[in-house]
Amino acid sequence: IKGYKDAILTPNIAEFSRLFHAMNSDQPQKPILMPSDISTLSKGLECTIVCKGKVDKISTNGITVECDVEGSNRRVGGQGDLLSGALGLFAHWAKDSKDSLPCYIPYQNVAAYAACAVVKRSNYEGFHHVKSDKLSRGRSMITSDMVEHLNKAFSDVFGRG
Repeated sequence: IKGYKDAILTPNIAEFSRLFHAMNSDQPQKPILMPSDISTLSKGLECTIVCKGKVDKISTNGITVECDVEGSNRRVGGQGDLLSGALGLFAHWAKDSKDSLPCYIPYQNVAAYAACAVVKRSNYEGFHHVKSDKLSRGRSMITSDMVEHLNKAFSDVFGRG
């Protein structure tokens, strides 16, 4: 992966920690990673890192952004798969449009932010949505509940067009 500039990795915090320490084995292992560590790993691998969490941290070539769109406290199996799929789509669109982006914003960061925002929003909707006088899915939400809300999440993030 190292040096493949179009690669976008999506580790959670535990996976990120293992990657970071594998790439920086000469440094003592730290129990708490700092925001600058995401930039360090991205630069070291020469690719984009999307560290998933309550606030997703996205870094390409030392340019780091955060996606703090509200989701829910429920993480479902398959949510990372939705993120990867959305990321692939948005990366394609952003790369094709990169000439119209401000030169200091890597297209990978734009794509990752868009994917994170839409998936977090669909997570929020799936968790809170009430179907015809039934209670919301809440803690019993599964991935298909999120998929059902992707269109609304996309419209909420980007507007209707």
